[in-house]
Amino acid sequence: MKKRLLVFAAALLVMSLGTAQALVLTSGSNEQKFRKDVGKQLSKYALCLIKNLRLCESTGATTGPECFLVPATSANPPADAKGKFVAGIALCDSKVLLSKKSPSGGLDLEADYESIGCPGDSDPDTSGDQRYTDLTAYQAGSVANVKTVIGANAALIDVFGCAAGSGHTDAADIECVNGEAAKVGVLVKGVFKCGAKCENDYKNLFGNGGPTDSPVCSDGGDANFQICLDAAVAKAQKKGAFDAGVQTFIDGTLSPALTDAGDDIYNQDDCGP
Repeated sequence: MKKRLLVFAAALLVMSLGTAQALVLTSGSNEQKFRKDVGKQLSKYALCLIKNLRLCESTGATTGPECFLVPATSANPPADAKGKFVAGIALCDSKVLLSKKSPSGGLDLEADYESIGCPGDSDPDTSGDQRYTDLTAYQAGSVANVKTVIGANAALIDVFGCAAGSGHTDAADIECVNGEAAKVGVLVKGVFKCGAKCENDYKNLFGNGGPTDSPVCSDGGDANFQICLDAAVAKAQKKGAFDAGVQTFIDGTLSPALTDAGDDIYNQDDCGP
């Protein structure tokens, strides 16, 4: 179990390291603080969407998708009978302001974006990561991409886990899928937390990812990072191990999908010549 979850963690935190150019920022610099905040904001945004989506789905009549992020809608009733989902997603959107701690104070959004290595991919149909024009474009692209990735993968928990098939109305299966979705959310939150602590660590307390762009924050080789990851895994499985099908989903489907979602900001420089 631990080995498979380490694979999941690695996929979350390593962004095409084999082809990445180095981007190591000085501890305490404006650029390093800015990159840390960008990572924090995008992680919190993803978790905000997951929370609202899970709460909405838990009120539905089937195990299949009844609440959607793109656009924010719900098939109510019974899902989202109180009508809170759309407003909840709007609130998540409103909290994303990547320029909040930018080096230029938001006065030069292109330079701010380049200062953290031009993360993201503006054209997924072209090989490699294609940079955005500036921070505003990167924020818009990130918001759209995170919604798409979360929505697509959330639907697959039902397909892979609990009972065979999908879209069931059986109460036991609905309870099982809702429970697995909650555990996946807890795991993602824990891995995000461990990764951020490691990548912003310059004192070798949580993995020492700050001084390097190597996969020290994902391969499980650092004892301090491993302690954090073990705790995240244990917390996610506090009420029981993952359903076998959901574990397969985590290992083979969710991990690759999330690979392109966010943590490339720490280990790549895609600004070009």
